[in-house]
Amino acid sequence: MSVWATTLTVLLFAIPQEWFLHELVRGIMSCTFTVCFIYTFYKISARASAMKTTTVDAAAGPTDFKPQVQQLFRYSFGFFVVAEVCWLIDNSQCPTLRTSLPFYPHLHAVWHFFAAGGMYGLWCCVLALKWVDGKATGSSSRSSDGESTNVVEVEWCFGVVPRIAVRGREGGGLKEGEQKKDK
Repeated sequence: MSVWATTLTVLLFAIPQEWFLHELVRGIMSCTFTVCFIYTFYKISARASAMKTTTVDAAAGPTDFKPQVQQLFRYSFGFFVVAEVCWLIDNSQCPTLRTSLPFYPHLHAVWHFFAAGGMYGLWCCVLALKWVDGKATGSSSRSSDGESTNVVEVEWCFGVVPRIAVRGREGGGLKEGEQKKDK
């Protein structure tokens, strides 16, 4: 995939913008991005839907983690949809936007903001799924029955910025605030 992306980038820089071939390469790049976008969201959505729904905290009792991850997924997807709409409008209507409005809305910059927010949300989603599966670095704390001794939650800073909180359960694993010490 890296070779493909590098090839498209080199072609875009090497071919003059006025040529039809430049537009063709841009179209191929857009289609490649779309296919990768759909595949990534499909795989994460399928994994989030199939996950175990309940984690247990000895102090707080059972927590239904599946809706938290699904909400995080919807947040990420929504950010990407807004980003794509901004990108499409900016690409197709740039001359009109520059001349017909009293100010230029810089939708390309807005696209970067929302794409970064969506990517961060997806990264948090993947991280949460890996912690639940016990595959994340440092998540190997297991009780004698094979259950994870960590409690994983999605927390929202200021109500809009997601973060994954991992805390050790009472009776095993790490306690809140402790770090795993390597020997």
